[in-house]
Amino acid sequence: MIHIAILRRVRPGKEAEFERALSEFFSVTSNGKGSVDAQMIRPLPGSVEPVYGVLRSFPSGSERDKFYASSEFKEWTARIAPLVHAEPPEHRVFDGLAALFHTGAGRPPPNYKIAIVTWVGVTMVTSFVIPVFGPMLGKAGVPFLIANALLNIVIVSLLTWLVMPLLTKAARSWLTSTPS
Repeated sequence: MIHIAILRRVRPGKEAEFERALSEFFSVTSNGKGSVDAQMIRPLPGSVEPVYGVLRSFPSGSERDKFYASSEFKEWTARIAPLVHAEPPEHRVFDGLAALFHTGAGRPPPNYKIAIVTWVGVTMVTSFVIPVFGPMLGKAGVPFLIANALLNIVIVSLLTWLVMPLLTKAARSWLTSTPS
């Protein structure tokens, strides 16, 4: 999963028109157009210069590239041109652990929570993979460095595509909670 954050500086007095255009664009592009999620982050009330955040999630880099090359995106860019400042928007890509912990809440969880969930996932996977597959590779006479690389391929694959997505989903309420 790839998450893109785009910051747009909206011209003062054009905020309502920009929000309306963005909401309509979300509606047009939500029907299987490659983007799996889209969110608007409004500026703080009373901001001198309104800066909006647009968060989009894509299943892959190719889907992201196809979306940004689409006629819908080009039409959107032309439509909002009079509403935003001329400089190019700022793009930020979130992948790796930041992408795994994307909660849609606008801010990532604290690092200590990310570390705890990651530790739980690594502990679960290594506690299974190493005792099950390690002895098999040893009996087969596979050299240590090759066996280590193979075990790590299995561990990282399980963490990336199975364990971490499940753990982040299971821990979502704790990850997004704030201390009272």
